[in-house]
Amino acid sequence: MARIWCRGLMMMIRILLLLTVLFDSSFCLSEKGRIALTKVAGPDLNSVFGGVASIEEVNRIEGIDEYLYDGDMILTEEQLSALESDIANPSRAKRQIAQYATRWTNNKVYYFFDANITVPNRQYTRTVLKYLQQRTCLSFIESTTAATRIKVFPGAGCYSYVGMLSGVQELSLASGCMVAPAGKTIQFRVTALKDVRCGNGCLYSSIEPRILLDKAMTSPRICCSEQLNTILASNHNPAPIVAYSLYLRSTFTYEYRYL
Repeated sequence: MARIWCRGLMMMIRILLLLTVLFDSSFCLSEKGRIALTKVAGPDLNSVFGGVASIEEVNRIEGIDEYLYDGDMILTEEQLSALESDIANPSRAKRQIAQYATRWTNNKVYYFFDANITVPNRQYTRTVLKYLQQRTCLSFIESTTAATRIKVFPGAGCYSYVGMLSGVQELSLASGCMVAPAGKTIQFRVTALKDVRCGNGCLYSSIEPRILLDKAMTSPRICCSEQLNTILASNHNPAPIVAYSLYLRSTFTYEYRYL
């Protein structure tokens, strides 16, 4: 299995800033810290560093960019409604998206790692959090029991929610591809869905094996039980698997093979 990771200190700082509602509001930054973070997370962040694609490019490749706000943010229904209300009211002063988010209580941010996050990437995440903690009034605490906490997991693409949500919220730092030997064809079938809303277009959640040669085109999305166990063959290699959900969590089970 090949993976495209959101690598680089600058990329991860940007994702974590979304979660903490730190950079936009600057509510607890010293002047020294603000200057340091501006240099790291400023305009040059979207360029390519050392051959590593930007967050937007990673998400475009994974086919999830159309579901994200400003390239890497998942908005809640409340945040989306507030943003749409601002857009629809020209007389209202425009606000940054961070103004619609909730800050972390007592500036303490709790997080934990999914079992599939590798040891090197756990250590790398801790290093970045230490970097942020030294330059802000935020404390990052690793905990699997805190009522409100961030789950760092290897999902499809690089994205996070904005600010603090109730319960467990997700921060995706990876993406996966299925790779077959040269001359072989990859086949997929989805065998189970949990907490997935069935509907035309699969707008709320789905799993999408990217089987079409043109990656800009939408491949068949699977979100309904009658689609289970349908065998799909990929036209390219490697073949990305994209899953998304507007709920706190959805579970997709699939099998793959090459022939």
